[in-house]
Amino acid sequence: RGTLDDTIIHDGVKIGNCVNIGHNCIIGSNTIVAPHSVICGSTVVGKNCWLGVGCLVRNHLDICDDVVIGMGSVVIRSITKPGVYAGNPARWVKRIDKEFNL
Repeated sequence: RGTLDDTIIHDGVKIGNCVNIGHNCIIGSNTIVAPHSVICGSTVVGKNCWLGVGCLVRNHLDICDDVVIGMGSVVIRSITKPGVYAGNPARWVKRIDKEFNL
């Protein structure tokens, strides 16, 4: 249970060690959250996403389905386009091939 509302983690989600998921978050099915990542409160992560080691996602953001966030990246804006994002602040790098499965 979260402070403001429930945090919901859907089926098939894999969460590494030392991950911090804030209150009122929703993590979509089949998403992978690598170790030492931080997802701040009231954030929605879509289905089939991959959050790299040590990434940080700011509060009150939406991340669409089929997104890969690179290691150590800092997401400061909502992500509405599927693909690979990296850097500080995280920026779109490339699209994901249809054969890509998490």
